[in-house]
Amino acid sequence: AAELFRGGGSLPISFRWQDSFDKDVVCAGSDFGYEAACALFNVAAATSFMATSEDRGSEEGMKKACTYFQEAAGILDAVKELVKRGAWPDLTPDMSINLLDALQFLMLAQAQKCFYEKATRAGMKDAIVAKITAECAGLYNDASTRLGHATIGGSGSKDWLEVVEWNKKLFEGMQHHYAASAHEEAHEYGKQLSRLTYATNRVAEAVLLCKKAPKELQEQFVTAHTVVNERRARAKKDNDMVYNEKVPPVETLPTLERKPMVKPVHPADLLEVPPLPEPSIVRQPTPPEPSAVAE
Repeated sequence: AAELFRGGGSLPISFRWQDSFDKDVVCAGSDFGYEAACALFNVAAATSFMATSEDRGSEEGMKKACTYFQEAAGILDAVKELVKRGAWPDLTPDMSINLLDALQFLMLAQAQKCFYEKATRAGMKDAIVAKITAECAGLYNDASTRLGHATIGGSGSKDWLEVVEWNKKLFEGMQHHYAASAHEEAHEYGKQLSRLTYATNRVAEAVLLCKKAPKELQEQFVTAHTVVNERRARAKKDNDMVYNEKVPPVETLPTLERKPMVKPVHPADLLEVPPLPEPSIVRQPTPPEPSAVAE
């Protein structure tokens, strides 16, 4: 059984699975590894749903959400290994390596976002938040790139791309918002204004993209844009009236350092196949030696 689970055998039955994004697409396979991969994909989806159901406004909810997102990423890692090893000719699009990669990066981005929310709520220094935010931007960008090369069926494909894209734009901007503080402290007002201008433009794009998002989420994006834009306006006024520093293109400024706080977590109790129990051996009592026969 353990060998079958790891993709090493097949059964005389057919496992049928629908594509997660297009229910009209159905594939089937008799390899037990195929069944395991599809089942684990659904476990990853359920785990990510558990993460989104947590109240990230509380410390405990934030911790659980972050853990669930990382576990979902770890489970998707196991799915990818099964798919690579199985090399099945017939797979639903949601089991392609490109899409599995994209979903894994998305789970990690969501987990990293939990640390961003925690850092901003705790009032950590902008230099630290900038690094955490830069990692968020990088992970959402990785997810976006791979989604662009993946096939997502059904009517929800565009929605998925938009969700990733508006988060990508938001964090692309916010990383420069926090990084601008270092330039201000170093009296580099032109560089400060460069980053704040870029941040304002990127967050504005995110606000426009998230029109379909829940109202509460839209308000978060609008608030972020208001904060960044007001800071940019003050910096521009100061530079125009006092410092008169040249504003360099943001592309010429140093690349921001990324600080990864998360990684795929592999739930051992789920992904480890328990050993088969030893077969019980019923020992028969040793027959007594024949008694001596009287002559």
